[in-house]
Amino acid sequence: MSENKQEYSIEELKIRTSLTAIMYNIMFMNDVAVSYIFDTLTELKKLPFYKGQIKFRANNTESLMKEYNVTLEKSSHSMMEFIADVNDEMQGFIENDLKKLEYATRNVLQKHRVPNVDLMTKLTIAVTLIDATCHNTEYATHYDYGNIDVNYYSRRFRFLNLKKLNNAFMLLANMVEKENNRIGNYKVDLTQYKEIDNGFTIIINKLKDVHHIFKVLNNISK
Repeated sequence: MSENKQEYSIEELKIRTSLTAIMYNIMFMNDVAVSYIFDTLTELKKLPFYKGQIKFRANNTESLMKEYNVTLEKSSHSMMEFIADVNDEMQGFIENDLKKLEYATRNVLQKHRVPNVDLMTKLTIAVTLIDATCHNTEYATHYDYGNIDVNYYSRRFRFLNLKKLNNAFMLLANMVEKENNRIGNYKVDLTQYKEIDNGFTIIINKLKDVHHIFKVLNNISK
């Protein structure tokens, strides 16, 4: 074996190929979650209660989003075009499911006369997706891959963990929900609606579908 070339067994190559797919999978999950957080902040800034602690928490959330994007670009500068192509290809895989989920969520919120329905629809979806991608990243980071040296991937998985952003956004979401409820005085438990619960299940399963993103990676690499 040469000093500059690492040789792997067939089993090691399979695991490393899977880890690469998982890494891009996490990047895409993050991209979708961050997009919904961005949309939530955009809607929030239109409202009168975007001030005080809510504005402070929103600014903190926005700063962490920018921090993640800058770090991602610096870390993967030579691959950003490829990552963008992967994300674009994957977007078509879940686009209709996201539209259905937004439609179902909006309908339920409107039925319960929840004010600022555009904001609350985006916020509801963002809260679930950011939490799902954090759990997925944690699982990938701490999974036992046997005797395979996966230090590179473990470092990447830790860097891709949006835990700080998740914590900041949850604080903001709780404040926004409390303020919005003060305005509308409503009661609604979205977990009781199968169309919403099933919608989230379908989307999260698709976001975690390593086999599909592996096919996408192969197609784009050709």
